[in-house]
Amino acid sequence: LNLNKKKGLNILDLGSGAGYFPYATNFLGHNSVALDMQENELYNLMKKLLNVKCHFRKILPFKPFGGIKKKFDLITSFQTLYDTTGNNNYWGNKEWTFFILMLKKKYLKPQGRFFLQMNTVQTENLKQYKSNLKTLENLGVKKYKKEGELILND
Repeated sequence: LNLNKKKGLNILDLGSGAGYFPYATNFLGHNSVALDMQENELYNLMKKLLNVKCHFRKILPFKPFGGIKKKFDLITSFQTLYDTTGNNNYWGNKEWTFFILMLKKKYLKPQGRFFLQMNTVQTENLKQYKSNLKTLENLGVKKYKKEGELILND
């Protein structure tokens, strides 16, 4: 993503876990914030200790992220798990279409990028990713470097 070559990007990290990525990008001179559920006390404590600002929201299909008015240069999502509603019930083409169009319209600056690293470790998630790939590509999302890595506007 070449984040060491520029400074001052506004970055939103989806599903941040303990907040290591926003912490690292803030260290590199960017303005990064996390978006994650509030359910994991250890992760919440880590973000607080790392001084990572966090919007506590659960990512749900067909729902915008409430309370975020700002647009970002880069939105990232590593080892994505919000695309499941449990019981191996993964997002399909409709959910991903809404999600990508929502990011473009509400949260990305005109030339903003979205980097998505799917959690392809789980076999079912890998199958679902492959079945959604054509829809994602039709929305302008391209394969990046490794299996399961996708980028928009690179």
